[in-house]
Amino acid sequence: MKLLFYTDTEAFGGAERFLQDLLSGLTGQGADIKLICAEPRIFSGIAGLNGLEIIGCRVKGLFDLKGAFRLLKLFRQAGADVVHFNLTSPYSCQYAALMLRFGLPGCRAIGTVHMSAVPASRYPLIGPARRWIAWNTLRALATCVCPSKAAAAFLIDRYGVSSSKVRMIYNGIPAVLVDLAKGREIEQKYGLAGKRPVVCISRLVKGKGLDVLLKAFKDVASQVRNAVLLIVGDGYLLAELKALAGQLGPAEQIIFTGHQRSVDGCLQVAEVSVTASLNESLPYSVLEAMAYGKAIVATAVGGVPEMIDQDSGILVPPGDTKALAAALIKALSEKPLAEKLAAQARARAEQFFSSTRMCDGYGSLLAEACSCV
Repeated sequence: MKLLFYTDTEAFGGAERFLQDLLSGLTGQGADIKLICAEPRIFSGIAGLNGLEIIGCRVKGLFDLKGAFRLLKLFRQAGADVVHFNLTSPYSCQYAALMLRFGLPGCRAIGTVHMSAVPASRYPLIGPARRWIAWNTLRALATCVCPSKAAAAFLIDRYGVSSSKVRMIYNGIPAVLVDLAKGREIEQKYGLAGKRPVVCISRLVKGKGLDVLLKAFKDVASQVRNAVLLIVGDGYLLAELKALAGQLGPAEQIIFTGHQRSVDGCLQVAEVSVTASLNESLPYSVLEAMAYGKAIVATAVGGVPEMIDQDSGILVPPGDTKALAAALIKALSEKPLAEKLAAQARARAEQFFSSTRMCDGYGSLLAEACSCV
C-alpha cells in the first residue's frame, strides 16, 4: 500500500500533532508512506521512522506557479494508491483539487478537515476566494474525514458535502509517559513553587479567546490566592496580549512561556487546564489535559462537548468572561470536584481518544480506499 500525505502548514499546532501521531502509528502497519510538507523541520520528531520519507515543498501563496508545478511533479513521482490531505481548514492545501486532477488522476483522495469554518477576512475578496477554494477541494475528495460530529455536521450543512462521503474519526493521542523532571524544570524556571497554576496551551492568534481569558483571570487572581496563569504558545498576538495583561494586572501572575517543544512539563504543573476558544473542532489542548488527568475548564464550542461532559469538565459559553472566571474559581476552590473531573477526563481519554483507536480507524479507511482504486 503506497500512501502519500500532504500538508502546507509551516507551524506546529494541533493539526500537525495529529498528522505526526497518525504517521507514527501507520508506519508500524507496513505501509510505504511519503509526506510532502511545506516545512520538514516541524516533523523532525518522526523523521527517522522506517517506511517514511519526508519531502519538503513550499508553495508560496496562490500565485506561486513555479512552486505549484514542482508540487505537481512530486505528486506524479509518488505513484501513490491513496493521497491524504491534512486540511487545517477547508481552503488550506490550495492546490489540492489541481493536484488530484493532473497530478494523480484516478487516485483515491482523502482529506481530514480539522476546522470546518472559513474565518472572516479584513479584505473583501479574500472571503469569496477562500470559499471557492474550499468548495473545489471538498468536491475533489472521495472522503472527507472530520475529527468531531460537530465538524462533520458543519461540513454537510455549510458546504453541501454529501453525508455519504463524510466520515467521523476522533483524534487521539498516545498514552502519557510522565517524566517528573520536566515538571520540576518548568516549576523552577517560572518560580511556581507554592503557586496554583492555571495552564492554557494555545497558539496566540484570533479565535482562541485569549483576551477573554485574560479578563476572566483578573477576577480569578483577586479571589484565589497564589493563582498563576501560564499561557503556553506563540503567535502574532503575543505583543498585544502582553500589553493587555499589563493593563489588566496583576502582570506578575500572568506568564507567557512562548513556544514549548514539549508541553508535558507545563501540563504536569497545571492544577487546572483552560481552553477559551471561540471556535474549535477537536482541540488537542483539551485532549492532552484529559490524558494527563487534569481538571478542565473549556468553552462549549465545536466538538468540545463531545470530549468532556458535566462529569469530566466544566463547560462555559464562548466569549463569556464572567462564566469563565466563575468556572476557574470553582475548579480551583473545590478540590474534591476537581479531582473527580480530572479522573473522569482521563478515563474518557483512554476510552474514546487514544492514538491506537484513531490509527485503527484511519488504517481501515485507507485500506478500504486502496481496494477501490
